Formats: sequence, structure tokens, C-alpha cells
Amino acid sequence: MICNLSQRLRKLRTVKQSKVIALEKLKVTCINDAMKAKYSYALSAIKTFIFKLDLCISRLLRVIDSIGHATSVCNGVQTFYNKGDACDLSIQQNYVCLTGLKVEGDIQNLNTSLIKQRSDEWHSIRKTAKVTGSTAHQALGLSGLKKLQEHFEYVFHQKDRPDFSEDAQKRMKYGTDNEINAIGTLVSKILPIFYPNFSFVEEGCEVVCDKDETFLIVSPDGSARYFNSENYKPSDAVALAIEIKCPYPNKLYTTPVYYKMPWYYVIQVLSEMYVLNASSLLFLCYSTDSTTVCVANFDEELWNEILAKLKTIYGTEKPVMPKKLPDELKTIKEKIKTYCDNKVQFLAEIPSCQVNRECKHEHSSVESEKIGRNCHTKCLDSVKPQTKHDVTTLQMTTIEINSCLDQAYSLERHLASEVLIFLISDLDRIHSTRVGFSMKGYSLTSSVMRKMIDDTLQRCYLNGLYTPVVSFDGQWSQLAVRSSNGHPLTILQLQKDVFRESKKMSKSEIVRSIKNTNIVKAKSLNELIEQTLVEQKFRKNEEHHNFLFSHSFTEQPTRLKVIQNISKRFEIS
Repeated sequence: MICNLSQRLRKLRTVKQSKVIALEKLKVTCINDAMKAKYSYALSAIKTFIFKLDLCISRLLRVIDSIGHATSVCNGVQTFYNKGDACDLSIQQNYVCLTGLKVEGDIQNLNTSLIKQRSDEWHSIRKTAKVTGSTAHQALGLSGLKKLQEHFEYVFHQKDRPDFSEDAQKRMKYGTDNEINAIGTLVSKILPIFYPNFSFVEEGCEVVCDKDETFLIVSPDGSARYFNSENYKPSDAVALAIEIKCPYPNKLYTTPVYYKMPWYYVIQVLSEMYVLNASSLLFLCYSTDSTTVCVANFDEELWNEILAKLKTIYGTEKPVMPKKLPDELKTIKEKIKTYCDNKVQFLAEIPSCQVNRECKHEHSSVESEKIGRNCHTKCLDSVKPQTKHDVTTLQMTTIEINSCLDQAYSLERHLASEVLIFLISDLDRIHSTRVGFSMKGYSLTSSVMRKMIDDTLQRCYLNGLYTPVVSFDGQWSQLAVRSSNGHPLTILQLQKDVFRESKKMSKSEIVRSIKNTNIVKAKSLNELIEQTLVEQKFRKNEEHHNFLFSHSFTEQPTRLKVIQNISKRFEIS
């Protein structure tokens, strides 16, 4: 149910995005009071519709929160779930954080997975890498040749990277500040619903060496591991990798959260699954209103191809800065986008939490026995008030679900602007009767209209009504001059197509096209006959699906007729 409601939220946010864009464009048009008065009704109507969308989205998020709490009760982890928008990480038993290390001297022999991210030690280790998980996209050249060369000079020539713009720094700070809120949403809402036996474990960084040198360093945002309720410790084996994104809010042309993983994050998430030896990854996108969850699966073949290409650029004994983008880059980019379509699945959209209290721990020294991860072993039943969930509450939630779905459907659907009526009449069109109708919007395409007419004619034919002629309005004129495959049906339309294509061609291209016209591509007469039979069969099937042709079937041309036609055409007696 949560997944289905999340799909509704996805559609509503898409509708809202289109309405917000329309509103902004209309505001630009209204440059003076006279224009504002002229479009006042349209402005008010769009604002009202956006307000209704916001109300429906808020209702759906509250319902999802109620269902999530009920699900956590069924899963036996209701103490982990926080109903509402607040989260206290200091008492979350399914949250395992890094204590941090106080390191003096050499850090090369430390377990890098226990070094807290953004610490001085973490920054020192990252500087030794030629490629990191977050820079691999640019290092491969997928952000352009300039970014690739900047990364190359930074690695091998110690040249500083260009400073980030003020806007980019603001976006990065927003993402860093809100990452803890995304973790709070994960441990207090997402895991208790979908992965009740897992804990979130904070990760440091993982090092991948090549030829005894540090080549790749990846810093996952975390991992999900099996939670042992007896000793409150997570398993050593990683079940899921975790990657968190917090896009900057109030963007006009995008939704506040991702419903599909952007392709430029694929290399990063693949590298995280690779270093953690995880088969899947949870991709979280956080906003103050809600958080979306996508599940990505590891593609070993794609990752090996990417890693091999990175090594050819940065892993050679005498690396040379590329002067052009790699030839294989286009293929890799296509595979990455295919990965987003086939290997990443949208799971749900959950109300977000704000962390009101983080856990505070002193850094451990290298000699301390407490090096590693801190598990919160407080009994949540005694420190966290629990919301009761009984049958009556569940019934009220069910009623609210039905109401929300009805409201969402009414807001999603496109209102009809016209009614489309199919009439069958005599040739004089004096007597007619309705055989079908549909509600039409502004965006009914010719291909859809063709299918509707074809279906109507087929049903009439099956019921003994033969329709030799079809007439329609001028807006559907393309139906009369083009087939379902876009081929011209009249000589005039063919001439128009030829003229339009010829205008784009140079003189040499036109001459070459004329020279290649009517060249017989067959080695023998029998091969030519077989090709002609296949072409005629294809044309016959095409004509059968075209409503402008009769529904009666013509006899298949015989081999003798084909031979006679070919002989006449090529003067073969």
C-alpha cells in the first residue's frame, strides 16, 4: 500500500511541477496591470489548483506515516519507528555510529572503514587516491574533457582545482547539513517498514589498490546490516549499501526529490557496492517534506568496464593527459543510462524526519578498546513515548486512504475539452446513429485517433456493418494521406515528402540518390521473386491495419503473377 500511495505522490508532484512552470510563465507574461487583469482568472485558477495539490500531498504523507507505524508494529519494531517529524538519534537502537579516532603519527596502518568522514585523517587519506567515488564520473570524462583534464592535473601535477562557485558551495553545504536528517528518516521510518531486521551502520572509507598504490578511495554514506537484538550489535556482512542525496530546494523545473536515480550518480553507487561487497544499494533523496527511496542492483560487468577504463587513464606507469575524450565513452554513457532504466527501481516516498538530538561521543585513541562503532543500547520503551495503534485507528486510516486516493485521482486526471462521437450513416448522411464516443483532451494525437477509428471499424465489421467511406474533421487530415507507419498514401503527399527531403540534400547527394534508384539488389531471378513476395506480404499486412482500406481480403498473388510482373518490369521474356 505504501508503494502504491508513493506512486500517487509521484504523479501529483509531476502535475504540480507542470502547474508551477505554467504559473511562472504566466507571471512573466503579465508585465503590467492591464495584463494582470486580463489573466487574473487564469492566475487564480492555477494558484488554487496548486493549493489543492499541496493539501492532497500532505494528506498522503500523513497516511503513509500512519501505515508505516502500523507496519512497524506488525514487524515487531515499533520502538524504532518515530511517528511524526522528529527523531532522537541518541536512543535509536538501529543506528550504529562511528566513535571517531584520535590519531597521532602514521595513519597508513589504520582500518580506514573506522575513520570518521570529514575528519582530518579522512581528508589526509583521500589525498593519496587518484580517483574517489565522488570524482570518478568527472575523472572518466563524463562531465566533459575540461573536467577530465582538471582532475588529471590535480592528481599528477598537484594543480589546485578551480574554486566552487558561491551557488555550488551553498548547495554542498545544504547537502552536508541535512545528511543527518536523512539518516534519521532512514533509521526511524524506512528501515522499520521495509527492513526491520537491519541496522544503519556509519561507514568510513574503503581503499582499492592497484600495483601496490592507492588507486581508488570510496566513502559510502553507510550500510545496512543484520541487527542482533541480543547483543545490540550489527553483523559484519553488509546487506545493503546506503547513498544519500539532499538536492537544494525550490528548483523550478524539477521535483523536490528524485524519483529516478540521475545517471551521473551511477559510477558512485557502483563503486560503493563494489567496495562493500553489497549486491544492492538504497539510494535516498531527502527533502524537508519527504524522502524517496530507490533500490539499485550491482552490475559487475558495467563496473569492471568502468574500472578498467579508469586504470588505462590513471593507472599506467607514465600517464599522459588525454587530449580528447576516450572513444569508448559514448558506449559507457549509454550503458549507464540503460542501467538507470533496468537496474534501479523506485520503492517509496516517506515523510521526512528532523533530527532534534544527535549522539555525542568522545573520540577514541588508537590504543583504546572502544575503537570502532558505537551501538545505542538504551531501552527505547522507557525513554520514547509510543503511539498506540489499535484496530479502530487502522480502520480510520483505511477510510482516509480511500478519501486520499479519490482526491488524488480527481487532481491527476486531465479534464476533457471536447466529446468525440462516432456516427454511422447512409451515403446521403441524412440518417445516422451513434456507435461510439469518448472524452477528448487537448493532446489527442493522430496515432491514437487512428487506433480509435480502426477499432470502431473492426467492431462494426464484426457485427455485419460494412463501412466503405470514413469522413472526419480537417484536424485529422494526416489520417487520409499517411498510413499507420507514416508512409504516404497519395501521390501529392509523396511529392511533398520527396521535396522536403530533397531541400535538405546537397547536389552531390541528390545525384547519388538518383544513381542508386531502381538498382536491383538480387543475385538471381529466384532471389528477386522471393524478395518481391515478402514485400507484397508486408504491404498487404500494412493495408489490413489501415482503416482507409476495405476489410475484405484479397487473394495472395501467385508465383506466376509475380514472375509476369517482374518480367514485364525488367523485360525478361
